[in-house]
Amino acid sequence: MIGSGYLAAGALALAAMTGAAGYFHGLDTGRNRERLANLTSVEKANAERDKLRGAIEQESIQHLTADQARRDTVREIYRESHQVTERPVYRNVCIDADGVLLLDRAAAAANGDNPGASEGAAAGAAKGAAH
Repeated sequence: MIGSGYLAAGALALAAMTGAAGYFHGLDTGRNRERLANLTSVEKANAERDKLRGAIEQESIQHLTADQARRDTVREIYRESHQVTERPVYRNVCIDADGVLLLDRAAAAANGDNPGASEGAAAGAAKGAAH
């Protein structure tokens, strides 16, 4: 009967080793499932990131295209300005009466005459400058 004790001990050892092997197999299977879940979530995150990156690139291209079109657009701006002419200028007369009077005074000052002396109306001053 000594052999039956060894047989029982061997069976117990075999059962313990089988249980340990099953434990480690289950542990390894759990780790593999966790890795697969992590890889799946990483792939989903990468796909979402690539999708957003593509959308951003499309928006960027559209913005640059619109900006270039805006820069290429030629704008012509027409503005009207109202001008009030106090002294009409005609082609046959270069200087009006006030201008002739100023020129006569300048000529008188250059000749040493009294520039403050009035020679009469502007028409008379124009006749004097013409001679």
